[in-house]
Amino acid sequence: MRGAMSLPSAQTAVVDHSAQGLADIARHWGYEAQVSSVAGDVPRQADPRPLAKGRLWDRELGHGIRCCATDLLATCDNERAGIVPRSLMIILMLAGDPIRYRIGATGEIVLRAGNASLIAASDAVRLASHYKAGDRCKSLVVQVGPDQLVDDDLNDAVRRRLGGTGVLPITTNARLCSLANEVCSADGDGPVTRLLAESCALELLARGLATDPNVEPVAACGQRDVANIHRVRDKLMAEPAAEHRLCDLARLAGMSVSSLKVKFPAVVGQSVFDFLRDVRLEHGRRGLEEEGWTVKQAAAFSGYAHPGNFATAYRRKYGTAPKDARHR
Repeated sequence: MRGAMSLPSAQTAVVDHSAQGLADIARHWGYEAQVSSVAGDVPRQADPRPLAKGRLWDRELGHGIRCCATDLLATCDNERAGIVPRSLMIILMLAGDPIRYRIGATGEIVLRAGNASLIAASDAVRLASHYKAGDRCKSLVVQVGPDQLVDDDLNDAVRRRLGGTGVLPITTNARLCSLANEVCSADGDGPVTRLLAESCALELLARGLATDPNVEPVAACGQRDVANIHRVRDKLMAEPAAEHRLCDLARLAGMSVSSLKVKFPAVVGQSVFDFLRDVRLEHGRRGLEEEGWTVKQAAAFSGYAHPGNFATAYRRKYGTAPKDARHR
């Protein structure tokens, strides 16, 4: 098998993870890793005390794909950074707090639950993420380098995607997230767990490679773009019921509509209107539960012209009818 490597035993029980232990796992993935706390009185990399607690499962699968499933709770503020080698990496966030990843010196992306992104590293690049005590991160990470797959055609597809360093969002669905959740929650390291992981990893890789070949990964946004995107995000959150148009939001961000469509997901983790939909539904949910709104009121106050459309979107997101929220 190409790119085979010796990995430590997979751990699916809930255990404590020290900075050194997390760094060792990253190095098995080919990173030059550094994991440390950000406060002076809590663990540094050489300290055996834990930075996180939870499940961690990592393996190199049968096709030459590396897979790491985690469900970790940060026990103190810490930063995890590594120099990622030339490779494709797909991160699927399943649950927990939004995680901000810094790519290189100035770029960054944010991933939220249910989001996935393809990170193409055409050359070695620094990838860092910061966690506060109490932050939870349940995710599935898939990585593959050029010439590591057993299929030459797939290796060619990977190399084509490595023409530049950048980020592309990947579309997920409930079935794929359910499968990834099963992998992250599995007990033991038996053949069934490995088959589930391989199935999920292959689908994520296929979705990453199936993105429009004419669309190159976009460079992670710089600090000015991030600030402008945050201005748009804050407006959507402050005015969920308003009729927002992309051209107006792009003008607020000081960029073209096409740039906004690309850069907003890179910073926020969702497209503009996916984010707005979630803001509106959360606004409606709080009104139903805390203010006693009727479903019709919740729809109107959240920007939905038709209560039926609100109810359908609400049920799809929360798994229950909005009228049930009034009785909690």
